[in-house]
Amino acid sequence: MIKKINKKGSKVVREMKQCFRALHLSVENVKNGEPCEFKSKIDNANTLAEVIVEYRPDFNCVNINFNFGVMKSGNIDEIKKLINMINGITPFCQLSLCPCCNEIILHASLFISNNKLQKDKFDWLLRYMLEIVHLAYPAISMLVSMGGTAEKYYDICKDNIWNVTYWEQGLDKEMTKNVLYGLASVFADLKFTITDENRIENGFIFPCVHPSEPGLCINMITALDNEDSTVIIHAVSSFTVPDDKMTTTIELINRINRLCGYQHLFVDSLGKKCVFLYGIRLDNGVLQEEEFQNAFRVMITDALCWFPILQELVTSGGIESDLIRKRIPCYNDKTTMY
Repeated sequence: MIKKINKKGSKVVREMKQCFRALHLSVENVKNGEPCEFKSKIDNANTLAEVIVEYRPDFNCVNINFNFGVMKSGNIDEIKKLINMINGITPFCQLSLCPCCNEIILHASLFISNNKLQKDKFDWLLRYMLEIVHLAYPAISMLVSMGGTAEKYYDICKDNIWNVTYWEQGLDKEMTKNVLYGLASVFADLKFTITDENRIENGFIFPCVHPSEPGLCINMITALDNEDSTVIIHAVSSFTVPDDKMTTTIELINRINRLCGYQHLFVDSLGKKCVFLYGIRLDNGVLQEEEFQNAFRVMITDALCWFPILQELVTSGGIESDLIRKRIPCYNDKTTMY
């Protein structure tokens, strides 16, 4: 498919290239008709990756993919388990493995409205992804080359990933109040009624019942981290994943993540529940309400779509690709949003 990008869209691409060059990353132009806007690469002692940047005005987003090549290891289940654990602490990007070739990919999407790039946010997201590459990819590589358990290598990298700086000052009391007011305003627009039961410290929680599956409850949790100037959204399943279904559930989640843009799934290692996760960085302490509303809508939609499939796998079993075809009949191992 040949995409047509207008003059404003061309400015978005030009500004993204500027962000890459400012970080001394190469910019490789592509031929007309290719699905992406430009390519780059990372080539250092620890990491070799192709970077692909795609502007999707039809989805109001920019996609950034770091492709690390094929994982040649017989212990794919442990690699997917480690990726699942890392995805639980990276709200702004996600790792996945291609089911057909085991290529590992780091993906992130950034919301864009009216063909206007939030250049500071794009620059910040690119820097964040580079930090995650620096911290997470060596742990995955060691698991591939040396073997062992996912837990061992997660323990090596988790603290550093948790402490990745967000390059942002915290919010004062007035800023915090304004962001919480903005969140409440969006929930009102979405017809959510806020009571004392829906309020948590610096955030909100809304239990949602699946319209066709009354036994399936989803907790939508939105929390403001005023120290890091971020809003984190979770959609948490009511069901838990038993140990004997953990491997197949993580495999299904890996496949689902490749069909998601902004948010991603993981199994919480403590509560053993399925969780959608997405983080929004505030713009100088200000909530962009359109961006938050878009992310919240998409997360509810995806939770209502995929949690019943995951619950079916947990309770009744099944083949992962067949379960996905209940939602996407044309699905195959190469199907991906990015």
